Amino acid sequence: MSVSIDTDLDHGGRWTSLVGGGREWLWQNPDPAISAARPTAGAQFVDAGGGEECFPTVRGEPDHGALWGLRWSGTPQQATVDHDGWSVSRSIEHGVVDHLITGEPGRPFVHAMHLLLDLGPTARILLPDQPEARVLGADDGDDLYGTWPVIGGVDLSRLGPGDGTATCAVLPGVTTCTIVDGHDQLHLRWRRIAGAGAGEGLILWRNLYGWPDPPYRSIGVEPMLGHTADHSESALAARLDAEGRASWRLEVSTPPVEVSAGRRSGAGWSAPRTGDPIAFEHPTRATPRRTSQE
Repeated sequence: MSVSIDTDLDHGGRWTSLVGGGREWLWQNPDPAISAARPTAGAQFVDAGGGEECFPTVRGEPDHGALWGLRWSGTPQQATVDHDGWSVSRSIEHGVVDHLITGEPGRPFVHAMHLLLDLGPTARILLPDQPEARVLGADDGDDLYGTWPVIGGVDLSRLGPGDGTATCAVLPGVTTCTIVDGHDQLHLRWRRIAGAGAGEGLILWRNLYGWPDPPYRSIGVEPMLGHTADHSESALAARLDAEGRASWRLEVSTPPVEVSAGRRSGAGWSAPRTGDPIAFEHPTRATPRRTSQE
């Protein structure tokens, strides 16, 4: 099923709407003053919600990258922004989002499509297989490593209810993700077309009233190029190729949920549609660790 995407080129090229399957999928900050505040590049990040273009990093400097505070040129369907020797071009058509990045050959970067989703407390994230995951610690904490979905005794695939925690996880190598919220389903698939260094990955920001002060609930599902949230970890970053180029494609769709086709099998649940990701259920549950925002 096709989707429609609206953007705001004057304020970082941010996605302001993602409609598919008869509903709006993007979360917006409930504070109107915060949602309206979009300071210039270099200022402190403003968590307005929607979908942010985080480039050339997510964590680190500058926080959430350099593009979110810049004005893009072009049209909602074909836009470009230049910054610090980088040029990022984006095209959007029928739920297919293409990015082309150019600059100095070999230069490292991370590029994440930071989608904050409006999801209920029973929503789940389904990934294929059981990929390795890295849960990023707070500023003074250690990272945790494990296998999706249970890391440190917490099932990260379950997105509620609020428990006062905030967790950021990086999943290198993931290229597809399905979010199921009641009778609705959002499917994301992405792939690198050109470039060097680390390939595709996924960031999950699972904020269940654990951040900031006062806290709120927000769920970030972030397809990306790179295997880290911070481009200063250059060995885990994506890079421009020898021609100074990298490109990738994100496909967004809302296929119907066909519960009757699913089946239970031991500890795992097979996805209801052929080709959909598989989620594995684990009964173990423990108090999640706190961490800082991604």
